[in-house]
Amino acid sequence: MLAIPGSRRVRQDAAGLVSTRTPTAVYALTYGVGRHMLESEHEDDGFGLEFTTRSMDEDGVVRIRNLIMDGRGRVDESPVSRGGRIDGFGIDRYGAAVRRLSGTVSDIALTSVREGRKSRIRAECADSAIKLPLATQVDDFLSDLRAIEEVCARQPHPDLLFIDRIRALPASNPKVKEARRVLDGLLADPAGERLALGVPEQCLDSAGSAQCFRIKGPGHSRVEVADLELSDLLEYVRGKPTGARLEALEHVRVTLFSDEDCRTPASSAVKGTHWLLAEAARGRPGPGHCGEPHRALR
Repeated sequence: MLAIPGSRRVRQDAAGLVSTRTPTAVYALTYGVGRHMLESEHEDDGFGLEFTTRSMDEDGVVRIRNLIMDGRGRVDESPVSRGGRIDGFGIDRYGAAVRRLSGTVSDIALTSVREGRKSRIRAECADSAIKLPLATQVDDFLSDLRAIEEVCARQPHPDLLFIDRIRALPASNPKVKEARRVLDGLLADPAGERLALGVPEQCLDSAGSAQCFRIKGPGHSRVEVADLELSDLLEYVRGKPTGARLEALEHVRVTLFSDEDCRTPASSAVKGTHWLLAEAARGRPGPGHCGEPHRALR
């Protein structure tokens, strides 16, 4: 809700979220700022990129966003006015992790394509969400979901295979357990150079214009800061014993606001651990994300 200075008018942003289940997955269909209603821990990391690496037209890429894996959390974004091949963007296939890919999709049996209204559509795909035009009638909408699932069952395009190789590991994977042990140790050294503050994918679009960050965690008073620092998060693990630091940070939530009074959320409440970037010794993986999977459609 946004109050207009000098006026009694109040703007209320539209929001909607509908959850539906198929034999394959649970989907969250969002509208407007409804995407902030789904907490990040309930998102299916990898769903969006799984779809795009199997559906994007070979010469249809119009924008790519990637995280430079150099320990500083830099994000590079390259847009073009007309679609092109992935090779034309100069992506380092070994030193960057693609976080978002936008472009045209034509080889998919969506209602809008199947009925001949369009020969191809534009889709924007992030880690856990895809944004594309879907049918509004129930039967056609469920048909569109089946078409999306059929795409995800394919093998990725050879040119986009390097994107598909970087995946979030399931929590049961032994490498995740080892990564959690390493990260827990890094949290004990606030002055260490192997730990940095990063911006989660779901917050990248709003982080640059955020006026306030609200931090909430068990046993601490709510904190609101104009700029989020790594030290703000590490405060919640201070004095915690070995093995309990990472767990404590997983209960911390960070929310972005577009106003200084923290009345207009610009993001969902994101886990504190999702704001961390850690550099581990060679042969040791970085931290994985876990949670109940929901596939987000926008």
